Amino acid sequence: MQRHFLRTFYIYNSRKMEGIQELVDENLNPWLARNSIITSIDWIKPQYEGAGAGRRNTNRFYDQLMKVERRWDLVMIDESHYVSTDSNRAELAKAIQERCDSLLLLTATPHSGNSEHFFNLLNLIDPFMFSDPEDLDRSDARQRVEKVMTEGKETIFERNGAGQLVKKFKERDVHPVQIPFTPEEDDLYKAVSGYTGDGWAELTRKRKISAADLNIGKFLLALVQKRMVSSLAALRETLKNRIDSIVVTRHDFACERRPGQHPARQELQRLLKDYQRGEFMEDEDRELIERYIEARRDSGDVRRAYERSQNASEPACADAGPYPTWPGQAS
Repeated sequence: MQRHFLRTFYIYNSRKMEGIQELVDENLNPWLARNSIITSIDWIKPQYEGAGAGRRNTNRFYDQLMKVERRWDLVMIDESHYVSTDSNRAELAKAIQERCDSLLLLTATPHSGNSEHFFNLLNLIDPFMFSDPEDLDRSDARQRVEKVMTEGKETIFERNGAGQLVKKFKERDVHPVQIPFTPEEDDLYKAVSGYTGDGWAELTRKRKISAADLNIGKFLLALVQKRMVSSLAALRETLKNRIDSIVVTRHDFACERRPGQHPARQELQRLLKDYQRGEFMEDEDRELIERYIEARRDSGDVRRAYERSQNASEPACADAGPYPTWPGQAS
């Protein structure tokens, strides 16, 4: 931001927030200490505990943000397709939209085809455009959406190499491009699809399987498919980790030691640890992990399992479900 726009932005995380209050004033709302801020939407989104009337947010940084009475001049949300779903992220985006003068949504991810998700994004831009997702089926819906998307772009110009003023945003000719599989790619696709299809069928046939184990199995099968379309290197790593974990598990049983964790659970826990540490993750992996975490957290199993694991003499099995440190909580 400094290099391209000559603007200094401050990165906000838990450490920065605590430092501001220690150095300036413990009673100061940290969000008022700087004018230009970069932060993570997953770090400041609300985190809820309980249900019904007892449901409450536990993320104090979100509460502090909501107490800021001044309006923000401009808020930019990168990867904004993540706030289109019915989630805590979307709740944060809606709250921010009501507290800023201008909102800029950035994403390079194509529209998924889900009309409700698209409606949620449009509602952030203009809450009065459509009243509900069904309005997107109206005859004039496309024209109204295109007007919003292009409005303002026509007035933005830049100078070309000859010093002439030209439109910054050129007209686009959007059309699909078919990319055929090579014979090797087609074989790989069929092999992975057959593997995941057989896995789903086997999970469905099992009667003595808990809901948690069923969800873990489905999660890992979906992960393999995601890795396949990501890259060959990602798929190789996933399959190698699975093979290695199977060998370790069988060795544990053979030596009559404490049985190792199920290979699928080991892969899941590895991704969870990466997520907790804030390490780089593929978008597909991050999305799948967050869906899994929210599902477990909503059921209450994760917190209870974590508390049990803290009292256990040995590391908890994945049956209990690893409990990550949520944004805004002390580790």
